Amino acid sequence: MKNLKESKGITLIALVITIIILLILAGTTISSLSRENGLLKKIQNASEVNSEATAREKLELVLLSMQSDKARKLEEYNENEYIDKNLNENNMEVSGDIVTVDGWQFKINRSTPEIEKNLGKLTKEAMLLPTITKFNIEKSKNNIIVSLKIRNEENSKITYIIRKEGEESDLEKIENETNLQHTFSNLDLGKYIIIVNTENEYGTDNATKMVEVTISIEFDEINKELWVGAERDIKYSITPENASKDNLKWESSNPDIVQIDENGKLTALKLGTSVITGTLNGTTSTCTIEVKNNIFEDIAKSGKTIEELGMNISSSGCHVWEFNPSDMKGIYGGSWSGIRNWSWEFTVPKDMFNGKSSITTIWNLYVGNEKWNYSTSNGIIEVIYEDGEKEDVQVNCTLPLYTCEWSEFVLKYTFKNKPIQTITFKAFGLDNDWGASYATLEAILY
Repeated sequence: MKNLKESKGITLIALVITIIILLILAGTTISSLSRENGLLKKIQNASEVNSEATAREKLELVLLSMQSDKARKLEEYNENEYIDKNLNENNMEVSGDIVTVDGWQFKINRSTPEIEKNLGKLTKEAMLLPTITKFNIEKSKNNIIVSLKIRNEENSKITYIIRKEGEESDLEKIENETNLQHTFSNLDLGKYIIIVNTENEYGTDNATKMVEVTISIEFDEINKELWVGAERDIKYSITPENASKDNLKWESSNPDIVQIDENGKLTALKLGTSVITGTLNGTTSTCTIEVKNNIFEDIAKSGKTIEELGMNISSSGCHVWEFNPSDMKGIYGGSWSGIRNWSWEFTVPKDMFNGKSSITTIWNLYVGNEKWNYSTSNGIIEVIYEDGEKEDVQVNCTLPLYTCEWSEFVLKYTFKNKPIQTITFKAFGLDNDWGASYATLEAILY
């Protein structure tokens, strides 16, 4: 289609040139061709009409595609971001309901979506200005991220300004910037005015938006899966950090599956899913928790040894060592002092996992040191399929001098759709002098 249009354009130009030459040869002057009702003026007008029709056709095709998305009830479709994104991807500028295509402007009706009216062509002067065609603001915790799109961004200078509502002085002002994105960080609660000014040799443009920084509740990944009988405090963070937690309320959508008390303590009662909602000063956030089976629970209830169940466990160089599946802390091992390398492995046969879609292990890796010491600890899930293919996922924690820290990690593996030979859980550690490190395999969920 593109090649056909280009071919037609070239043919039309050649035809016009040929006609002009023939008219000149016939005694028609250039002045008569170019006067108000002359042929050149008519050709120019026809070219403008054709240019506007082409721009309109481009826009109509994109809007027609989005009408189809709306009719199909496409999940990501909406009348704002989705429409803007699709128009931008087709090299069209969007400012509110005004869309610019090849210099021609159209007003659109977003609810349909369709063209509402033609607005004509931008003047040559307007085309040269550093016009802000997209001014987008996102919030991430207590940060405000400003993103721009500018016509004639090359050689344009941008000024980003933020000030609190009701105040005249600028909280922050960034001048002579060329980056089309800027982040205002670590803001307190409250309403802010964001001002953007652009400038080049032809003129200026500006835009203003109001945005409010509110309390944000964010949940950690560690919450997402628990095992039957598990108890733990829900892991979350509140931004800004100095926000009061006095009015924080917790609620479970299915308390018969997962209970949560007023202090945020979770108790998993049976298999299923529950949505936990945290509410603080009118702000709510949710976290979906799935309660799954735990291999250590199966071992504890079986009444058999791990050898009888076809499992293998081994350790080397562990100063501290424990295997106790009854409290779901199946393996606890490592070194507590001295220069020491340690490791342990726990292998589970295929019978435990075939037919499952995924496993999630909850690892507690502790690495501690003091004075001039150094420690490291690693956890690995290794899966071997019957065809010999091997895959692994891993996490590691290494601490330098003068550090003592407790960390929790979630390692998740999703099986491929083919027979499994074995799955092995591994932990390794190294302690220098009086350093200390160990790993706890607290649960294997499936």
